[in-house]
Amino acid sequence: TVQRQRNVPWMVLGVILVIGGALVFAAVASAMAGRQAVLAMAHAVPAGQVVQDDDLVVVNLASDGNLRAIAAGDRHTVVGQTAALDLIEGTLVTRDHLGAGSGPGEGKAVIGLALAPGQVPSSELAPGDRVEVLDTGANPVAGERAAPTVLAAARVSEAKPVETGAATGDMAVSLVVDKDQAPGIAAAAAQKRVTLVLVSP
Repeated sequence: TVQRQRNVPWMVLGVILVIGGALVFAAVASAMAGRQAVLAMAHAVPAGQVVQDDDLVVVNLASDGNLRAIAAGDRHTVVGQTAALDLIEGTLVTRDHLGAGSGPGEGKAVIGLALAPGQVPSSELAPGDRVEVLDTGANPVAGERAAPTVLAAARVSEAKPVETGAATGDMAVSLVVDKDQAPGIAAAAAQKRVTLVLVSP
């Protein structure tokens, strides 16, 4: 009939669309079959800083036996870990990039300080933060004043509240500094003359 003849082109078009969709799906599936979703750095994270969820991005790469990047499904095992070295934007994340690292590095030393509230920034310090270590030339606890001098530029390795045997608000801070600067910092800290200033990276 005339009506049936009019429907034929639409039926043919429907068959073509179904076949075309199936071919596209097959092509996409074939392309994705050889790829793997892995983790990369969305932006730079300095050594010693904790990796946060928004520091990571998922990328799809061709899969081969030599790919050591951490799978996207293991994202939860990366968040909260410490960068063992400076991670630049776009770096594929591997297990070698995470952890405390082998030490402070050549020519560096880690020095621990117990500091009162007036000796540390009011904002919370975190591993990886950059600070200047100032010698106030006086005892800040006793309210003395003097022109401060910069003893060192340092990186925070650890910072946490002192919970026992100290006044409320005291902080235990570990800093990575040049090895030859450590004795001067220790001497100033023993006399309560050290103050930390948070600076931009």
